[in-house]
Amino acid sequence: MRVLHYQRIGPVAEIAIEKIVSEVRCPMCGFIAHAKERPLVTYIDLPFGGTPTRIKWKKHRMVCINLSCAKRSWTLGDHRIAASHSLLTTRAAKWATKQVGGGRCVSEVAKELPQAQQPATTN
Repeated sequence: MRVLHYQRIGPVAEIAIEKIVSEVRCPMCGFIAHAKERPLVTYIDLPFGGTPTRIKWKKHRMVCINLSCAKRSWTLGDHRIAASHSLLTTRAAKWATKQVGGGRCVSEVAKELPQAQQPATTN
């Protein structure tokens, strides 16, 4: 991963990242793939130094060049950053699960991730 930039937007810190990729091959047919789009996906992360933090991940949406391949298009992910279709980073999700599993109320835990109360945007 590479950090693209860091900025403060009001009380929230945002860190933009992207995955460093070289040659990507289709997981179905093995042909070389190309980046089709670069969507920016926002995730809620744990506060850092008491500052609410968001991770903005500039992902790679890939397309297979094999016209007969059924896969055609997919987005590269990394479970170490966030699970597919999640609004929380992996570490924020693990922390929240541990807190609720230890007996805390979901609403109480959510207050510690104040940006979770505002909808995160996914482009």
